[in-house]
Amino acid sequence: LARYKRIDRLLAAYARLVPEYPRLRCFLVGKPAPGLALPALLDEYGLTGRVDVSGYVDLETFYSYMAACDVAVNLRYPSAGETSGALIRLLGAGKPVLVSNFQQFAEWPDSVCLKVDLGPAELPMLLHYLRRLIEDEALRRQLGENARRYVGTHHALERSAQAYLSF
Repeated sequence: LARYKRIDRLLAAYARLVPEYPRLRCFLVGKPAPGLALPALLDEYGLTGRVDVSGYVDLETFYSYMAACDVAVNLRYPSAGETSGALIRLLGAGKPVLVSNFQQFAEWPDSVCLKVDLGPAELPMLLHYLRRLIEDEALRRQLGENARRYVGTHHALERSAQAYLSF
């Protein structure tokens, strides 16, 4: 959990959504990076005790968190152009995911994930998309199905291995 993963923006959105949706839960899965000052951020947004922070988890536990979530947020800025293994796994598991509309994440088809613009629009878009996904089960299901199909077709391990061999 690092600054570039936009944890502060997610927490700002979550703090605004909790009064509207009191049963809403937020899981931050991963070990907080040095310098993130997560306790201070939680305090700043009035979320101390309301956000579950897992710390480092193994892959099996990560899959358990994936199974438990209805919506995933995988924001990044800045980016080094890397592929997010967590994002591929979430999409492959059929989860609706919000990503930053930036560099490699902007290349995902619009039918596969919801893209959040950077800058002044980031928080309003994050709130809008989260509200839509919270309230619209059919949208969550359709986005998840699209994601699962896309990853199954374009990111299957066999296909990736063949691409490495061909290269």
